[in-house]
Amino acid sequence: MEVRTLGFFIGFKCAAAKCRHNCCTGWQIDIDDETLKKYKKYKGEYGKTLLGGVDFKGKRFRTTDGKRCAFLNKDNLCDLIINLGEDYLCDVCREHPRYRNYLSDRVEYGVGICCEEIAKAVINYTPAARTVTLCDDGEAPVSLSSEQREFEKTALSFREKAFGIFQNRDLSFNERFNLAFDLCGVSGRDFLAFGWKDVFLKLERLGDGWRERIENAVFTADLSTVFPDSDYSVPFEQLATYFIHRHVVNAVDKTDLKSRLLFCVLSLYAIDAVFTGERAKTDDGKVLLADVAREYSAQVEYSDENVNALLDLTDRFSIASDRP
Repeated sequence: MEVRTLGFFIGFKCAAAKCRHNCCTGWQIDIDDETLKKYKKYKGEYGKTLLGGVDFKGKRFRTTDGKRCAFLNKDNLCDLIINLGEDYLCDVCREHPRYRNYLSDRVEYGVGICCEEIAKAVINYTPAARTVTLCDDGEAPVSLSSEQREFEKTALSFREKAFGIFQNRDLSFNERFNLAFDLCGVSGRDFLAFGWKDVFLKLERLGDGWRERIENAVFTADLSTVFPDSDYSVPFEQLATYFIHRHVVNAVDKTDLKSRLLFCVLSLYAIDAVFTGERAKTDDGKVLLADVAREYSAQVEYSDENVNALLDLTDRFSIASDRP
C-alpha cells in the first residue's frame, strides 16, 4: 500500500538536544511487552543501568526529578540510543509524535504538532498542503465489505469537502470557519455560545501553565469576530488541514464524521482564543501561534481522555443536526 503524507511533514527531523519541550519529560512513558522482554534478556555491559531505569511492574520508564525519563541525560539526549541504538527503543519512543491512519488502500502518515519543530513547520508553510506519496510499504490492500467500502468513500469525500472549504483562499478565514459549520449542519452561533472556556478548564491533566493560558483566553461567542486578522489566514489554514487530515477519517459513522470535524473546528477556535489573549505581549505572532498550537496539542490532543470528552460534546451537536 502507498504511504502518503502532507507537504508540511516532508523533511521532519527531531531537534534532539535543541528542543525546548523535550518529549522525554513531563509524562510517564509506557513500554510495550515485546520491548520489556528485550530489556529483560539483555546481558551486556549496559544491563545494570538498563534494568535500573525500567519499572517492569508498571511497564514504563522510571523518572527522575522534574519527571525526566531516567535515560534522558544532562545534554537532553537519550542514553538508550547512545549506548544500545534505536533498536532498543519502545514503540512509544520510536513512533511519538507520529501518527498513522490506515485505510483500505493506503497508510496516511503525519507528525503531531505537540512537536515544536512540526508546529513551526505547519505554521510557516505557505502553499496549500497537498498529499505526497512517500513510498509503497509492500503490504496488500485491506479487503472491506461493501458497507465498509461505501463508508470509507463517504468519509474521504466528506474530508475532501472540509479540505476544500479551509483551503479556499478566495474567502476570509472567518468565512471558511462559518462554512465548516454549514457542512456539519450545525449553527455556528449556538456552537460558540456553548461555554467552551469552562469546558477546557474542566478537562483532566491540564498543566498549571496551560490552565492559566485558558483562563486568559478570549473565547468570543460572536461568530463574526473570530479569526479577524488576514495575516494569519494561511497559518490557521494549515492548522485546519493538519487537524482534518489527522482526525476525520477515523470516524465510525456519518454522525461521527461531523463530530470529528467539529472537534477540528473547536481546536482552531481554542487555539485562536489563547492566541488572541496573548498576542499583545509579543512582536512575533507566528512564534506565539506555533507555541499555542504546540501546547494545545500536548495538553488536549495527546490526551485520549480529553479528546474523548470533547468528542462527546461535539457529538451532541452532530446528533441534533441529524434530527428531522
